[in-house]
Order: sequence, then structure tokens, then C-alpha cells
Amino acid sequence: EALLADATSASRGAGMVDYSYSSAYAAGTVGKELKDRKDATDGLETRATDLETADALLKILAANAQCRLVYTDATHVTLQPYNGNKILINGSVQTIPAAGVALASTGLLANTLYYVYAYMNGTTMTLEAVTTGHSTNATTGVEIKTGDALKTLVGMVYCPLAATFYSNIKLCMVKSWFNRNPCDLYGS
Repeated sequence: EALLADATSASRGAGMVDYSYSSAYAAGTVGKELKDRKDATDGLETRATDLETADALLKILAANAQCRLVYTDATHVTLQPYNGNKILINGSVQTIPAAGVALASTGLLANTLYYVYAYMNGTTMTLEAVTTGHSTNATTGVEIKTGDALKTLVGMVYCPLAATFYSNIKLCMVKSWFNRNPCDLYGS
């Protein structure tokens, strides 16, 4: 009513309207609906920006997860955090434990190339070595186990002997899919 009265007197030439938006809003009389709509719009813009940021993060992780598969010893390889600790598995960002995730060579055959995949077993990150190849997930862009989008490719290993990983300066038989270490090859 106050704003209406001021506006009416102003339209009749009575002088300047002495009414502030903030005092009217504080009194709950004017602009509350407009302000609420603006606040809601600002919230939507913030959420849209957050989604764009999350989408950008997913694209970065699809191309270059923050990990590296490394040779640990003759019976283990380990997925270690590298320049961070995130990896995209099954469309979700997962955290690689600080100690890494180990894979034992138990049951692996001699003279066989294995693809190593990370997946979530409940809340535990786990690795598997299988001969099934990889393909690109059309939705996320992540290299996955062909036919199984739950598993993300993290590397490859070649076992020259049964149940044995091998890697040295002459033979690089453990390769990470992400953040690869250069491997200089030397002749005998």
C-alpha cells in the first residue's frame, strides 16, 4: 500500500517517491516474489556451472586418470595414485587408496598378454587381469573391458612365465594405460 500511495502521489506530481526497495523487502511488502525468483535463477545458474565443471572433470579423468599401473615384484603389480588419486569407473569418480591397489599374479598363464581392469567390488577398488580386450565407452569416453562397462582399463601385463610379472630395463612387460613411464629398450 505504501508503494502504491507513493506511486499515486508521484503520478499526480506531488514530488519524488521516497521509498527504498530494501526497506520494502524487509517489511515483506514489495519485491519478495521477484527477489525469490532471482535467487532461484541464480541457484539454477550455479548448479548449471557446477554440472559443467563436473562434466569437464569427467572428460579429463576419462582421458587421463590420476594413477599409474606399476611393476611391484614378480608376483604383484600395483595401481598407484599419480598426480592426484581419482579414476573414472562405471561413470563415477572413484578414489584410489593411498597405498594403491595390488594385483597378484596367481593363476596367470605363461606367454600370455593380459589387460588389467579396475572395478568397484562394493566400496573396494579391485583389479583383474584377463585376456578380454578393451573398447571405448561411447557415453564416458573411458576405455573399458569389452562388454563390461563396470571395468576401466588401467594397463597391460605380459607374463613370460606362469604366475610371474616381469619388468626391467631390457623388457617392459608391465605398461600403464594412464601416465606411462617411458621404457627404453636395449639390445642384448
